[in-house]
Amino acid sequence: MSVDDPSFCGYPGFELNCNQDGSTTMEIENIKYRILNILPTTQTIRILREDIMESICPVDLVNTTLDYSLFDFASGYTNLTFLYDCPVASHFAEMDGTFACRKSKYHNVFVQPGAVGPGKCDASVTVPVPQMSAGNVGSLNSSGLAQVLQEGFEIRWKLGSKTCSKCIEEKGRCGYDEYSNQTTCFCPGPPYASASCPVATFGLPTYGYAPPSPISIPSPSPGIPPPTNH
Repeated sequence: MSVDDPSFCGYPGFELNCNQDGSTTMEIENIKYRILNILPTTQTIRILREDIMESICPVDLVNTTLDYSLFDFASGYTNLTFLYDCPVASHFAEMDGTFACRKSKYHNVFVQPGAVGPGKCDASVTVPVPQMSAGNVGSLNSSGLAQVLQEGFEIRWKLGSKTCSKCIEEKGRCGYDEYSNQTTCFCPGPPYASASCPVATFGLPTYGYAPPSPISIPSPSPGIPPPTNH
């Protein structure tokens, strides 16, 4: 659903923002992501943190986390940790690489596989990357690391799509019921909001608004003349 749509159009947390530059973004746990691809058949979305679109290091010093009631990370990914402005010490020589980050006040950034805390560094940020790429981070230069990050990562949405698929097949529109906190089907005919649309109603869809009932005039009973106007 789009952020401009009414709240009953889709499940909260799945709002997409269509930008003037043609890109599509969404927010998860207060981090904005660029939508790279959506695969409904596998219920996966490939996303990329907006704050690393022009820099190899995250600008927003917030770990990449998800709302796990709605999403989960796809398989095949592991964390990469960026450590900002660490003190020069012998044990940091074991780290895999150091990079200068554009559009950031930090110029001394170490990158290490796995999820680690900042320790004596000023800050740390974790970002998911393919497992194979994380193991080779020590051999990557700035352009190689940027290429890995620009691929983004895949997440899966947990809500089942069978209900919506069945609703669409029955000429309904999938939406969200704020009272039951569940997905629902808005049907072109009665029942207008239901788990499914059992009977296909032809004609103009109303989707929740019942058409006015036609006014019928009963036929006169046999032997009784119809009323006349005086």
